[in-house]
Amino acid sequence: MKDFEDIGVTTKGDKSAIAQEILEYELEDGLNHRKKDLIKAVQQEVKISKRQIERISEDMGLRQTREKKQNGEALWSLPLTTDGE
Repeated sequence: MKDFEDIGVTTKGDKSAIAQEILEYELEDGLNHRKKDLIKAVQQEVKISKRQIERISEDMGLRQTREKKQNGEALWSLPLTTDGE
């Protein structure tokens, strides 16, 4: 995550773009990750609200599920792609 530290972030658009890059980086393994951990990872790099991160995740089309246990935590993952490659 050190790659994101040196970037001077000043505008809302910049913050959203950086947040999206961080989410893509964290989720590139294709596995489910806890939503709260992803939000924390983004907020460590960029000063941005939880709700804004949630909106970015919606724009990215992230899959949202829950852990399969009582009171399971929210999970995010990249959407499955079927581009035929």
